[in-house]
Amino acid sequence: MKTKFDTLLVKLKQDIQLCEKEMMKINALISQTQQEIQGLIHKMEQIKIPDHGNLVLIQEIFENKKAFLAFIDATQARLSTLKEQKKQKENEYKFHQLEFEKIQYLRQKEIQHKIKEAKLQETKQLDEVASTRFYRQTGGKL
Repeated sequence: MKTKFDTLLVKLKQDIQLCEKEMMKINALISQTQQEIQGLIHKMEQIKIPDHGNLVLIQEIFENKKAFLAFIDATQARLSTLKEQKKQKENEYKFHQLEFEKIQYLRQKEIQHKIKEAKLQETKQLDEVASTRFYRQTGGKL
């Protein structure tokens, strides 16, 4: 049965699906960023600072480690941003889901109301038909 809520339900369902797709993309980016951080940490751990040797070489290795740490920090900041976006999308998803359930409830109520009205109308019509038949059978006498 068609109701005034049908178009709104379709729109909310599309919004829910869009949120789900965006959350999957964000989750993939989070996973990719976490793997990137693990790879950077592993590469940084492989850089060994020698105990003795050329001072310029030791400083260069130390600067490389500092650069790795700065890059890891930037990547972790990006990861934090992605996690915040994920939380926002989850909240948006919950909101749309709740709205969908509310509108679906209202739609069901309207359908029940229409069915009740149709039954009432049918009862009135049957009463009218019965009254007309009775009137004809009695010849117009009550």
